[in-house]
Amino acid sequence: LGGGRGLSDKVLSQLLTNRALCFQKLEVWDKVEDDARKAMDKNGSSVKAHYLLGKALLEIGRVEDARAALLKSMSLSSSPEFKSYRRSIDAALFMARKRIWEKEQIAID
Repeated sequence: LGGGRGLSDKVLSQLLTNRALCFQKLEVWDKVEDDARKAMDKNGSSVKAHYLLGKALLEIGRVEDARAALLKSMSLSSSPEFKSYRRSIDAALFMARKRIWEKEQIAID
């Protein structure tokens, strides 16, 4: 994003999460992770950045880290304005828990 000269941290965070969403649509998970982390550096309370990080980590296979990022996103999304995000966060958390459970079942066998 050209170094973001003249942009506030909040605006830069929003731009980074929007670009991460584009990378998500393209399923370029390492770029989603990079932009989500950069967005979090600019705005640590960004629900969207934590959610996107969690989704990327889930797709990369780092399910425990994904679960942590998604739980953080959920904890930040308590206000009504994030109602639509909570559904997406819930779905991703369900998938993370499922993959963790499957991993544990394989370890038991």
